Formats: sequence, C-alpha cells, structure tokens
Amino acid sequence: MRTQVVMVIGLLALSALTGSALGAPRLVIAEAAYDFGAIPSGQIVTHVFWLKSAGEDTLKILETKPGCGCTKAPLEKTVLAPGDSTHLEVIFDSKKFSNRVNKSVRITTNEGAQPQLVRFTALVEDTSSGGLQLAIEPRVLDVSVDGKATNQTLTLTNRTDQTLPLRLVELPREYLTVNLPATLGPRQTVRAAVILTPVAAGGPFNKSFTFETGEKNGTRYTVPVVYQECTLTHR
Repeated sequence: MRTQVVMVIGLLALSALTGSALGAPRLVIAEAAYDFGAIPSGQIVTHVFWLKSAGEDTLKILETKPGCGCTKAPLEKTVLAPGDSTHLEVIFDSKKFSNRVNKSVRITTNEGAQPQLVRFTALVEDTSSGGLQLAIEPRVLDVSVDGKATNQTLTLTNRTDQTLPLRLVELPREYLTVNLPATLGPRQTVRAAVILTPVAAGGPFNKSFTFETGEKNGTRYTVPVVYQECTLTHR
C-alpha cells in the first residue's frame, strides 16, 4: 500500500513538472541563418530575423549580443505574449572586412535554456569585382537627390553566356520595392526600377535588398540602399 502511495505521489509530481515545462516561455526562430551573398566593401547591409513566442507564458528577451562591434541588433519588442512575434534587425558594417565573413548574434531569454544564436554570412567584394556573374551599377544605391529621397534605377549586366533567372530573396518593403526582371539573357543588360515608399521620405536610412540568380551554382547579391539628408550651411 505504501509503495502504491509513493508511486501515485511520484506520478503527480512528474505530471506537475511536465505541465510546468509545457507552459514555460519558449523562443522559436523560423530562420536562424542568412546568407547576404556578395556585398560591396565598406558598406552597411541589413537583414530581419523573426522571433516568435511559442510557449504558454510570456517570453522576455533579456539580451541580444552581437559577436563583434561591426554588428548591431536592435529589437522591435523585448516582451512577447504567447503566439506573438517580433523582428530582430541585424545591421552589419563591412568596413575592415574582405572575402568570406561569418558572424552571429546571441539571444538570451527567460526561457532558462542556453542562449540561441542567429548567424549570417557574406562575401565582401571590391565594388569593381569582375569575378561575379552579374555586374551591378551602381553597386551602392544612393537615393539622395538634393536632400530628398528619390526613385532610382539599377543596371544589371549578365557577364555569362547563360540565361540567369533572378529572384528577390529579401526586400525592406516598408521602404522600397524593386521591379526585378524574371530572367536576364546572355550578356544582356537591363534596368531595374527601385521605387521608394512614402515612409522612405521620412528621414535618413541604411537598408538593403537581396536577390539571387537562381542557378544551381548561382550567387546571391545584396545591394545597399542609402538615403542621406543634406545639411544646409547658412553663411
């Protein structure tokens, strides 16, 4: 009889622990790794990681810590109700880097487990690099014209003898859209319109968009988009 009582108490305790674990806060990162592909040296590129609260209790994001001073990782929200999501924007400055770069950001929450990581990679290229499938002009898109944000055009040239499918990977839709052609013929040059939203006119920004050739051995390309307001000096 005593053995049965001990077993029942043990099962109840186990059930309570299991229920507690199921009800605990839990962080889920849908995409924990990102490849910027080829980026120009000395420029800033950005990517948004989405963080979700998947437990049954409030998730608190206690810290986001980049691996080095070249990266910033601002959060939209630090407290998430169950089922809620927020974005973590990774801002990477490629200054002082060349060739392949691998970086990470550590995320600590009240989940109680080990911190989770989001990672990103990039191939930092000289802006005049001729070793890639595409020539992009300009390599850094400055949308500032007379102190105002203005629509621009990007010129893409296929350096290969093959038709290259083009596909947008990430776009900061709050700021801009890109009319990218579906394909680019052998040695063909096309222009892609970069159209700004009303939000983009609200102040200076550093954003970027990423596209890829779609081929098996294709390459990703990230284009920085910069808006810098002019500062007028009165004499």
